Amino acid sequence: MNEKHLLIMRGSSQYVNPLFYNVQEIGLGKALNKYGWNINVVSSGPTYQHIRINDALNWFELPRIGSTFGWPKGGYSYLNNLRADIIQNQDISNTGILISLAAAKKRKLPLVMSLGEYRPKSKSKALYMKTISNLISPTVKGVLCKTQEAVAFSDSLKLGPSFYAPIGIDPDAYDQEEEQGETIFLEEIEKVRREGKFVLAHVGRLDKEDNFEFLCNVLKRIERPVHLFIAGAFTAVEQAKVVQEGLTEKISLLGKVENRKIGHLLSNSDLLLSCSTYEPFGMSAAESVYHGCPVLGYRTGGLGEIVKDGVTGILLKNRDSTVWAKTIDELTSNIWQGLKLSCQENKQELTWLAKAKRFNEVYEAIIKAGG
Repeated sequence: MNEKHLLIMRGSSQYVNPLFYNVQEIGLGKALNKYGWNINVVSSGPTYQHIRINDALNWFELPRIGSTFGWPKGGYSYLNNLRADIIQNQDISNTGILISLAAAKKRKLPLVMSLGEYRPKSKSKALYMKTISNLISPTVKGVLCKTQEAVAFSDSLKLGPSFYAPIGIDPDAYDQEEEQGETIFLEEIEKVRREGKFVLAHVGRLDKEDNFEFLCNVLKRIERPVHLFIAGAFTAVEQAKVVQEGLTEKISLLGKVENRKIGHLLSNSDLLLSCSTYEPFGMSAAESVYHGCPVLGYRTGGLGEIVKDGVTGILLKNRDSTVWAKTIDELTSNIWQGLKLSCQENKQELTWLAKAKRFNEVYEAIIKAGG
């Protein structure tokens, strides 16, 4: 029986559900079960839902108040009544921190932060983060930072003792076998391979920064035969741009692909393009390496820690589309095969089974110190 109890608040503007998404806290929870932890995760969604992952891991999805902030209705009551030795909150910008702070104070429990953010994108957000940090820092007993840049950011805010604790991959979150008719894009990948094309992939939101514009510029400059498959919600604007730029034979917009199917896309692709200028961790890059697909990425946030430059991928210091195109054109078969082999050799170190030890050590140290 698991005797240690971790309570996680995961309310945020981005809606996720473990039935359809690879939720970080579920992967962490399953790995922590092996260390004797009982985990309850409180989040927000369209309606109330209780998902029992196993006997020692539960997901409580509470009705959401407001789409922008994702405030979980009744969240304070749940955080006060569910058993806990530690309360953990995800990121400073998550407004659920106010609920976590109030519950931790009332119950006299240690509050731990999980932090991926490493720099504010605007002056207003910087002010907000500083204000929240000043408010919660007296109660925060530890900050689990996903990247070294997050460690530096946490230290600059004087948020609390900072611990480098990267998150991991949950292998159970992906389908192991391809089911007939469920991964139609694989047929298209096979088709472009028969045409002798190098298969590129991109996973993520197209409204994030100017990623789509950048990817189009890269594709226009590549000389070798390639085809890019983009997994992520798109609009008529992106569809029209593909046509306007004359890229219909080079880009396929797949729309939203279920997380459990992402592994099939990555394992059947030759190279993942990760071009965001802000990456709190870079889960798609970690997923790509885990599934044997090397990464060509922009060095920021967690990318420089997930992708080993020259080993499991290639990291570039700028977003010059000409440089990216040239890098893809000059990627020889021998180099690519070496990168792909290294991905397979390094995949296990990216799993939650490997990462959870650090989390357990921090939690136990905080409990031992009396919170």
